[in-house]
Amino acid sequence: MTIISTNALTSFNNETPIPQAFLMRLTKREWDVILHLSKGLTTPQIAAEICIEPKSVENYRGRIADKLELKGRNKLVWFSWKNQEFLENWYMVSMKRGNIS
Repeated sequence: MTIISTNALTSFNNETPIPQAFLMRLTKREWDVILHLSKGLTTPQIAAEICIEPKSVENYRGRIADKLELKGRNKLVWFSWKNQEFLENWYMVSMKRGNIS
């Protein structure tokens, strides 16, 4: 069993952590986008990887930022890069438990 530290998830300003409950708000497709984003892929690259239009990727990015209460495009990118390992672990555990649909 993987144990995820509650201190691992940090927000853009490093002062206020993102509540992990916010991650439970994300859909499967939003997880696809944020995980690819955390690996440094651009919008066109993400679109090609998951077979959707670049505009759809932008829409998902906006929804993810809203759900995680990250205001601004750069904050989501920074957040996903900084927390890549945490996000991957959270996703794997959540998929095993059936928490992501």
